[in-house]
Formats: sequence, C-alpha cells, structure tokens
Amino acid sequence: MTAPKPYPLHWPSDWKRAKRRDSSRFRGDIKRARNELFRQLNLMHATQVVVSSNLRLNRDGTIDAGSPNPTDPGVAVYFLRRHMPMVFACDSWSRAWENVLAVAKTIEAIRGIERWGAASLAERAYSAFHALPPPAGEQSRAKPWREVLGVPEGLERGDALILAEAKYRRAIARVHPDKGGDAELAAELNGALESARTELR
Repeated sequence: MTAPKPYPLHWPSDWKRAKRRDSSRFRGDIKRARNELFRQLNLMHATQVVVSSNLRLNRDGTIDAGSPNPTDPGVAVYFLRRHMPMVFACDSWSRAWENVLAVAKTIEAIRGIERWGAASLAERAYSAFHALPPPAGEQSRAKPWREVLGVPEGLERGDALILAEAKYRRAIARVHPDKGGDAELAAELNGALESARTELR
C-alpha cells in the first residue's frame, strides 16, 4: 500500500464507501472539528498522525480552516497506537468537517469504554480499526524528534534523553489542548518524545 498522504484523500482499500450522504446534527466548522480530532488523538497518545482528505492544506500541511467543502468529503485518519498502525475513516456526512468530527467522536467513545473499566471491550473495538496493510514509510514523513524537541547531536544517550524530556515538558505546557493550545503540535511533541525514548533507552 502506498503511504497515505494528507492530500488528496487516501481512502483505506478495505473500507467501503458510503452510497449516500446526509447532513449531520453536529455543530461546528473545520477548525473546531480539526482541533477536537487532534485533542482526542493526543489523549489517546497517537503518533505519526496523517489526516487524509480533499480539504485544502496550509503550507505547514495542516487543514486550512477556510477550505471549501470538497466534492468527495471523505476523511481517513491514519496513526500509530502503541506502535500498531490504525485508520479511522468516515464519509457518511455531506461536509468534510462533519466526517472529521465523526472520527473524533468515535475515538472519544472508545476512550470512554477504557475509562469505564472495560479495557478488553475497548481493545476489541480498536482491533476493528487496525490499518491493513500498515501505512509503510510514514515515519519518514514525520519531523525527526531532535528537530521537534531541539536536542542537538553529540550528547551522551542519557544526557540526550534527559534534555529531550525536559524540553518536551516545557513545550507541552505551552501547547496542550486542554489549556487552549494547539492539538496538532501536542501530538507532534508526543510522537517526538516517544521516538526519543525508543532510540535512547
């Protein structure tokens, strides 16, 4: 499978497309839906996130809040959860932002199952969203963890890890979505810290 890209829409090959689309009862817009999606992904500790759609992108690769609704409003969200490739996709609604929000609400619901003490049920639910086959090559799309966290080369492994964790704590305090920060930056920081720990431990 070709690695998923943010644009144009990369629909998972093993998912059926909707035969008809309706308008939801959701309230919001692209910006709110995008922020809620990344808030939920951040709370799930998702890494290497790729939101694939036909929505227009900003220069930094994020969804443009002023993007017009595309003819095909489907949205597919690829990410790693505990190193397992996953995909959530939705094209049930006529507006792309509604499909973004539907994915966010689905993740929130499964997280709720975990919080309510039914972890085995949550794992069964997550298993339905394993990406088959895995989105190969996505790690190369992400920024290197040293660049994200500002950790220079040449440090001893232990020193580099201590610095990475300290810089992560300072940065996440500024951008955490629960404090009104940027959910996409928080997800990027979480992914960078996980990569740093994997490499340096």
